[in-house]
Amino acid sequence: MSWTLESAEARAKAAPRTFLIPCLEIRERLAAGDLAKLIFVQHEPPAGERMWVRVEKATGNGDYSGTLMCQPATMEYPKLGEVVFFSAKHVADIARAQGDGHGTPAFI
Repeated sequence: MSWTLESAEARAKAAPRTFLIPCLEIRERLAAGDLAKLIFVQHEPPAGERMWVRVEKATGNGDYSGTLMCQPATMEYPKLGEVVFFSAKHVADIARAQGDGHGTPAFI
């Protein structure tokens, strides 16, 4: 089974009034611990889901690696906990990590 990430930027350009995403400046400044919602597309059989990925590493130029935080409901792959590589153009939504001072993130 193969899957890809859909460009949230392209989807937002196609439907600017109904598909809103964070501005590019924000999508390019994610930090470790932040959550990014990405659009996963499976090709055979056709399926797609929006799922959260926890940012593990940011390169500083809008490229990231992270861990899938959801178990897909309609797709066999990717799997919960799988490493995902993505860029700012793939980010459909963001939840920023805000720690409680004890190492436990809370999201804003």
